[in-house]
Amino acid sequence: MISSEKRSLMLCVLLIGACGTLVSLEKYPPTQSTSSYTYCSDSSSQETVRPELVLTYTGAAGYVAEFGGEAILFSPFFSNPSLARVLLARSDKNRNVAKESVSEVVHALKLNSVNTILIGHGHYDHAFDVPFLLERDGDHAPTFENTTVYVNQTTLGMICANDPGLIGEKCQRVKLIPSEAIEHCVDYSIAQRDQHDSAPRCKTTQKPIDLQFARGKVEFRALSSMHTPHISFPRITFASGSMGHVPRDPPRRYWSWQSGQNFSFVVDFYSDADALKYRVYLLDSIIDLPCLVCGNYQVAPDVTVVAVVPVAGWKKAKNEHEVQLKHLNPDFVLLNHWDNFLQPHPLVEGGRVISWQPGITQEFMAFVEAMAFEDGKVVKTILRHPGAPITFTECGIQ
Repeated sequence: MISSEKRSLMLCVLLIGACGTLVSLEKYPPTQSTSSYTYCSDSSSQETVRPELVLTYTGAAGYVAEFGGEAILFSPFFSNPSLARVLLARSDKNRNVAKESVSEVVHALKLNSVNTILIGHGHYDHAFDVPFLLERDGDHAPTFENTTVYVNQTTLGMICANDPGLIGEKCQRVKLIPSEAIEHCVDYSIAQRDQHDSAPRCKTTQKPIDLQFARGKVEFRALSSMHTPHISFPRITFASGSMGHVPRDPPRRYWSWQSGQNFSFVVDFYSDADALKYRVYLLDSIIDLPCLVCGNYQVAPDVTVVAVVPVAGWKKAKNEHEVQLKHLNPDFVLLNHWDNFLQPHPLVEGGRVISWQPGITQEFMAFVEAMAFEDGKVVKTILRHPGAPITFTECGIQ
């Protein structure tokens, strides 16, 4: 049996073989889709309407959602160590380099107050930068002064061990995703098959967590998910280990950061009248099938539904992506995890927007827009470069 850490090292070796491809990627910068979709017929109304929800891609799997003067960060990763560092360097010895990049990107994003950080799993490109965001002595400290981080057990252990300064008061801000907020789905048509119960019946147990935004209500819940495989056949996912405690020492290598249990998130944004206005699915990976079958994803027609979908490796799970999107039935699909995060972040000096694989974004967008949704619905895909906001208003999006 190959250990999870050895599998992770194997992935890094495979990346070395891809170096020739990565070097040529700057020839294929992805084209940013800048289309706006307008609902208001009165042009004066369009000019005066106030932004309600702003979603901004931050690179790798990351997005920021700004609502009512506060923000939620999803899988923030800004330090972008090079391929050489990932393969050869000690991640626990590169803290100063990482901190500098993190501060620069936070400044470029112009974030005001981050209420919550949601981390779907513990790989380094999702969780490594969290300790730097929570530090009290950085220029960005006021932005994260009251931030709570929600993670799985494995990620909590690695984050707290990654920075001894987080143990105690600071690490209290890193919390396990509450069990009551996790979708526990049971398909009784399967569980009771031996009892010849053929009627499909599902049970879900879940209580959304209110994030206590000062203006407007925002809630989140977590959906059990599975990481897209790094190798299709045999189906292998690297760095998929788990731990149930805080280790004595932090992970020494970037590829030693283990995923633990994978989660995707449902974040609901309510208007001042306490009516659901926007639903955003932050798909860190692929939602487990029982949760798709049993989950209630129906919303009122006036609710705008957005799915943030990872592009990396989508062809290895093409069918799962199609089933997932048809169940969620979004109005808009936003892309993440399409850029090459082994080169400097696009928002730091010298950084560039480079796709991980030539044509991957265009192929995925065409795949989504060709899908047959209920009632002939056409789902719109939107690609924006890191730092370019997507603004949702009562009149549409810009």
